[in-house]
Amino acid sequence: MHTSRLLVAIAIALLSAALLAGCGEVSKADYEKDVKKVATKVEKDLDKLDSGTPTAKDLDTAKNSLETAAEDLEDIEAPSEVEDLHEDLVSTLRDTGKLMDRMAPLMEKASKDPTSLGEDELEKMNEITDDFGDIEKRMAKIEAGYDKKKYSVGLES
Repeated sequence: MHTSRLLVAIAIALLSAALLAGCGEVSKADYEKDVKKVATKVEKDLDKLDSGTPTAKDLDTAKNSLETAAEDLEDIEAPSEVEDLHEDLVSTLRDTGKLMDRMAPLMEKASKDPTSLGEDELEKMNEITDDFGDIEKRMAKIEAGYDKKKYSVGLES
């Protein structure tokens, strides 16, 4: 009886291995298509920020769009060769959303009266500007990483 259990266990292990081998990794083309779809959705909301003076509502919409994009990207399986880049992209989108959240109340106050910002608020704006510079560097590194691996995922600036 013990031998039959062992045979059943071996058969299950072999069947599981065969099923896993058949699953494979997501294709490069499917991955690129899925990430581009997410990028296209968020791009529209981010384009509103290029107006020169984004409102708190524009920033909130962009923040929500970035958070949704990060969640959508988390649901996408990345090929192993770009897995780290994919995780960096999700993290960078989340961090960008957080910056917009910090910036929104300051922009709202400044849009009503630019002279109403106190010294501490101006310092916060400078910190946010520096943090956005860091985000731009991170995104450039991610874009370069995808380019180096010959992936086109819609991040081209």
